[in-house]
Amino acid sequence: MKRSLGTRLEIDRALTELGRQLARLDAGEIRILCGGLENQSGFSTEAGGNPSSHRFPAPIPIRVRLPTTEINANNSPCQKWQDINGARIVRLFLSHAGAYAHLMNLLILTLGLLSIAPLHASDLASWAGQWTMEHSSPVFQYSIRFEPQGKDLKFQMEAYSGTHSGSIEGIAKLQSPNQAVWREEHRDIKPPFVSEVVFTKQGDQISVSAKNTQYYGGAGISFDEGTYLRGPAKEDPYPLVSHALLTREEEDRVRKLAGEDYPLVVTCLQLARVDEVQEKDFRGKVVDGFVRGAAPYMNARITIETDGAMTVGVTDSEKEQIRIHTTRKDGKAPSPFNSWETAKYPVVYRSTKP
Repeated sequence: MKRSLGTRLEIDRALTELGRQLARLDAGEIRILCGGLENQSGFSTEAGGNPSSHRFPAPIPIRVRLPTTEINANNSPCQKWQDINGARIVRLFLSHAGAYAHLMNLLILTLGLLSIAPLHASDLASWAGQWTMEHSSPVFQYSIRFEPQGKDLKFQMEAYSGTHSGSIEGIAKLQSPNQAVWREEHRDIKPPFVSEVVFTKQGDQISVSAKNTQYYGGAGISFDEGTYLRGPAKEDPYPLVSHALLTREEEDRVRKLAGEDYPLVVTCLQLARVDEVQEKDFRGKVVDGFVRGAAPYMNARITIETDGAMTVGVTDSEKEQIRIHTTRKDGKAPSPFNSWETAKYPVVYRSTKP
């Protein structure tokens, strides 16, 4: 069957149909092969055209090849269908003045559509399992779990930050082997809006970008962006360094000074700040933090004085006590601890020689 492909609308429709039909395939691997461009005497796509009046680009074949079947190029400009194992395979050849540049731009988008048609089980399996955001901690974690469902991905995103949490779950539609998109319409809310999450996989990490997801979590929970690594959260050997609170040398000292309280100190510094204090009775660095939603029952404070003295305080809500570790000669906490807003628990001092 010959027909004119003389307008961009015709080309758009033809390529859209090509993608739609290929998306229905359930056979083996499909390769999209684009033929080269060669100059030749022109011809018209209209029957009866005068081939000597114009010069056109050579036909651009889009060949679809299955493992045991190949459809060869055709020198005539045409759109042709062939049935193979019940699936409709397209041969599309275009030759029209001015259409080549437009086709190449459109083909980029079309091949993105075609690439999801023959998704293999291995493509879906590469998404499966748990993915965890970088820099997770016992009181801060974002994770995603994917499960292949047909040609799509069932997913569940979970997050917690201190005592606050959130989650999103649904079916993400694959746009390509390495990108999936989830959308949910909210028509009952005025004005209506659409929530969207885009998952982009690159090797063993997934980048997430989202919009309008603030309704899926409590205060401090945001799914808007993040990088997730395959598997459960990996332990960070220097979490306080990673959060720009201490140097490696300082964190080593905190670990040694706090002893068994070190993990609790790290946990209680989930939301923390660093101040350089220059006062009459204290000169040095103060690190102060707490767990979101749990202050003043889960907080910690670290002071490092200019003479090197270090003090670490942490609130233990389970044992209902405040433990203070210090290297100060007097064995007492420095003045910044006088204004420390924490639970009214008994204070236990554990001094260490400087």
